[in-house]
Amino acid sequence: MKSSKHQQGFFLLYELLCFVFTSMLLATAAHGFTASFQVQQRSLELQEAWQVAQLTAAGVAVPTDYNYHVELEEKEQNGYRYMEVRVYAAGAKRLVCSLVTSVS
Repeated sequence: MKSSKHQQGFFLLYELLCFVFTSMLLATAAHGFTASFQVQQRSLELQEAWQVAQLTAAGVAVPTDYNYHVELEEKEQNGYRYMEVRVYAAGAKRLVCSLVTSVS
């Protein structure tokens, strides 16, 4: 069976399309992986900040290995007393989490 130039061109085009399609799939997978990694990092940061807020609200000393700035404020509104604990990221004034709890 003899191959014509038309069939050779078709195979080259087919290989090029497969290469482009594979490149697009790999780029999408890489983007998904980095987005997933960023979400996981944010989740871990939020868990740590939430632990710091809970320890602060309970009056327990927070370990020094946590790099967060904590602000504690007691307020009263309509006869109810409550405490607000705000946890900020270290080095930046970016609020990570806030905890509001009643004060007896």
